[in-house]
Amino acid sequence: KDATQQFLKQEKIVLDYTDRFFILELALLDYKATNKRQYAYKIEGLETDWNFITDNSIRVNGLTAGDYTLLIKGEGSNGLWSTASLKIPILVKQPFYLTWQFLLFMGLLLLVLILLYSRWRVQRLYKIQVDLEKEVSKRTQKIEQQADELRELDDVKSRFFANISHELRTPLTLMLGPISAILERHYGDQFDDIEAILKLVKRNGIQLQHLIEEILLLSKLEGKSVGLEEKELCLVPLLKRLFFAFEAQANLQGIDWVFECAIEDGVYVLLDANKFEKVLNNLLSNALKHTPRGGQVSININQEKIAVEQVNLLIEVIDSGKGIHPDDFPYVFDRFYQSKRKEAIIQGGTGIGLALTKEFVQLLKGSIKVESEWNKGAKFVLSIPSFIIKDPKISIDTATTAALVLPSLSPENEHTARVLIVEDNKDMRTFLVDLLGPYYNTITAENGRIGLDILTKQATEIDLIISDVMMPEMDGFELLQKVKSHPDWQQLPMVMLTARATEQDKLFALRIGVDDYLQKPFSPQELLVRLQNLLQNYAQRKAWQLEPLEEDQKIALKPSETTVEVEDQWMKNLEQVAKREVGNSQFGITSLAYDLNISERQLRRKIKLKTGLTPNQYFRIIKLDRAREYLEKRRYETVSEIAYKIGFSNVHYFSKIYQEQYGKKPSAYLKD
Repeated sequence: KDATQQFLKQEKIVLDYTDRFFILELALLDYKATNKRQYAYKIEGLETDWNFITDNSIRVNGLTAGDYTLLIKGEGSNGLWSTASLKIPILVKQPFYLTWQFLLFMGLLLLVLILLYSRWRVQRLYKIQVDLEKEVSKRTQKIEQQADELRELDDVKSRFFANISHELRTPLTLMLGPISAILERHYGDQFDDIEAILKLVKRNGIQLQHLIEEILLLSKLEGKSVGLEEKELCLVPLLKRLFFAFEAQANLQGIDWVFECAIEDGVYVLLDANKFEKVLNNLLSNALKHTPRGGQVSININQEKIAVEQVNLLIEVIDSGKGIHPDDFPYVFDRFYQSKRKEAIIQGGTGIGLALTKEFVQLLKGSIKVESEWNKGAKFVLSIPSFIIKDPKISIDTATTAALVLPSLSPENEHTARVLIVEDNKDMRTFLVDLLGPYYNTITAENGRIGLDILTKQATEIDLIISDVMMPEMDGFELLQKVKSHPDWQQLPMVMLTARATEQDKLFALRIGVDDYLQKPFSPQELLVRLQNLLQNYAQRKAWQLEPLEEDQKIALKPSETTVEVEDQWMKNLEQVAKREVGNSQFGITSLAYDLNISERQLRRKIKLKTGLTPNQYFRIIKLDRAREYLEKRRYETVSEIAYKIGFSNVHYFSKIYQEQYGKKPSAYLKD
């Protein structure tokens, strides 16, 4: 474009950075010999030599941004060059992106972008961190939940095996124990006594069989291998037979047993009697088990007509017991479930009964639900579809089950020791009374709470306590704790009979202070021998405590050492040292007195006061107790190894005194 006017106005050539070149046309005011004219130019600061041209136009290109001066001179016709050069300023503008304003703007923009990016990055990292923390927390919670679930499953498994062990071992004990007692002539030769005991054995054998059948039935139900076997039967007599089979037990427990039925006696239905019987038996036995003395269990029977010949049996089993805790309510029909609550009362059972009941109800195409208010009882509502039979071809036996036949107690001798038996299983209580009756006076309690009440009222008359572990209201461990923490009762010998044979349970009982424990099933002879030894020690201990102290002994016993806590700690220290030196045949009374920082005479006195034994007898008991631990755990293969391990060089003598202490030969453990 023509930029002449712009040049004249600005007096300089102004170029944009996008202008690639410009052409400047020249004119020399010399009209002679125009063909001889020539021009010279150079860009000052860029070129040192002049450029000579004969044309009257100058083409300049390739200038970078900046200020320049174009020098031009001309040669006239006379051959002379102009003395003064024409100076034309040239300005090549900077690109906008190279201006300081733009650079400043871009710098500020970059700074803002960096700040925004940094802020965004920080926020993003924070968000990532929050998300990671949430994910970690979520996964941690999941892991903790899974760990809790695994612990719960482990607890459920432990509770199930503990309870199934208890349920199996108790009837097994009531079978093996009486049979062993008969063989060992503890019952004499009277036929009536033996017959009663055999009936007890049979009854518990049937109970054991029922338990095994329940476990097998659950397995079959899982495999869908159980079908219906419907038969024609007269409904009301069946219901009465099932209900009143529990009446004798209800009367013994002081429970009101109420039967209400709105169905006529002559109604026949098509029903699987065997499975229906198991359902009703489970509901009734469960109600009986959880209803306290003075409570009530009732059954209400009605029918709902569905079609001409079809009715639904509506059965309600209602009890006035504790009911079902809200935490346990959703799981009441879950198999193997037992309450997770730490304060829950140990009721025994396997967690099979109600699960099996629900399975059978579903198999019968019925429904079952439970209603319960904590501390106000429970109601199980059962609905079973059945078909009325107008012309029945059969009938059923309506006879009720025979009452339980219990052996009578042996006459008591007022001069013999009195043993408190705390056991919730009625048959086990009866067996223990029959076994101990010829030798001791016995008094029984159904659970730990009742046993504690008896002990409170008759403490001076009780010489020994035998207690089960798993019992309602108060279990054996809690009873043991209360007995051993009471200053007037802590010397009272106590034996635990338990089906819970885990090492943890044994250690717990030993820590509390149990004097002895036997695992069910046990040998009657073994029990009798252990009781005899404990009672002898107890009698000797009481006799020594009644003897007056000599003057030097009174001085030796400081007042602070007579407190229960200090004396208990002293006994713990004594036991710890004795157990530590079990295998040391060189360790004797002198070494023991030195370790306990007491004189030999005072040591003998204190051990006799506390145990009724001499130091040698006490140390021998500690050794035999360690031997029993080795035998029960099958730690060694032979009796000889165990004898040498605890410091006996004469194996025959070890076996002899072990049998005298525990009523069982060491070799018998290795054969079991």
